[in-house]
Amino acid sequence: MQPHEIQIIRLSLLRHLDANGTRYGLATGLLRCWIAAEGFKVSDADLEKELAYLADKKLVEDVNKKISPELRAWRITADGRDELAKLS
Repeated sequence: MQPHEIQIIRLSLLRHLDANGTRYGLATGLLRCWIAAEGFKVSDADLEKELAYLADKKLVEDVNKKISPELRAWRITADGRDELAKLS
């Protein structure tokens, strides 16, 4: 992926997670489907890498699921919402 594509994907992930607005988060697979619908072919490994990057920046967090924790889900943090607000 090119740097500008990575930036678009990261911002898209933040927008989707913000629109979800729930503490339960969104599944990684669903996020991948939405990114693909926007025209980006992203592997599971690449998507996890970008979500890990956003988590390292404290913009998103992994939801601590008790049932089926292997099916990861993500939610936006307050810092992530603030970052999106700066871009609006």
